[in-house]
Amino acid sequence: MEKGSVIQIEYALYDAEADIVIETNRAGEHECAGEECTDTSHDARPLTTIVGSGRLIPGFEEHLEEAEEGEDYSIDIPAEKGYGAKDPDLIETITQDRLLAAVPDPRSLQIGSPVTINNRTGVLQLLAAGRARIDFNHPLAGKTLRYEYTVTKVIKDEQERLSAIVESLTGRSGFSFDTSGEGLTITLPDDLRYDARWASTKFDVVGGLREHAGAETIIFREIHPIRVAGDASEEE
Repeated sequence: MEKGSVIQIEYALYDAEADIVIETNRAGEHECAGEECTDTSHDARPLTTIVGSGRLIPGFEEHLEEAEEGEDYSIDIPAEKGYGAKDPDLIETITQDRLLAAVPDPRSLQIGSPVTINNRTGVLQLLAAGRARIDFNHPLAGKTLRYEYTVTKVIKDEQERLSAIVESLTGRSGFSFDTSGEGLTITLPDDLRYDARWASTKFDVVGGLREHAGAETIIFREIHPIRVAGDASEEE
C-alpha cells in the first residue's frame, strides 16, 4: 500500500501469548475475552484508516505498507512496536481514602476496575490495608499482539475517499463535499454544531485533508433551516 492510501480493514486483534481475542470487527468469527476486551464485532464495520498517518500502532502501520488488497495476513507485533514496555514508574500506590474520594461509586470498586485519578485512568490492582495500587500503563503495554487482518477495499472514488478521510479523523459520518468551486467545501452534518469538541477537531480535519487529499482552501458550510412548529420531521 502506498502512503496516503485510504483503506478499509477487517481484523481481529489478539493477545498473542494468551491467544485471546482483545478486539475484532469481524462479525461472528471470534469470541472476545479478557480484561482488555473491546469487542466491536456487533458493529461489523470495517476500520477505515490512512496508510502512514500514524493513527495505528507502529508495527501495524509498517506492515500495511507491504500489504495487498484482498490478502489475509497474520502478524505478531512485539511490545516495542505496539504500546511499549510496562513502565514500573506508572504503577503507583495511593491511600485508600484518596481513591474512595476520586470515584463516583466506591461500592463498584473491584480488582481490575478502571479508575480515574487526576484525569489519568488506570487499573486497580490491589486494595488492602488502607492502600490502593493502580497501574497507569496502557492496558496493552508489555504485550505481544497479533493482528489477523485483510485490506478489504482501497478507496479511490473522490467523494468516497473524502468521506473516509474525514470520518477517520472525526469518528463521524454525514459530511458532504463540493470540489466545483475555488476550494473544497464541506457541508457539516446538522448535529455537529452541538459537539463541543468540533472547534478543535476541525483543525485535524484541515490538516488531514491537506496532507492526504491535496486540498488547499477548505470551507466549512453549516445549514440552519427554519424550524416550523408541527413540522413532520419534528413529530417523528
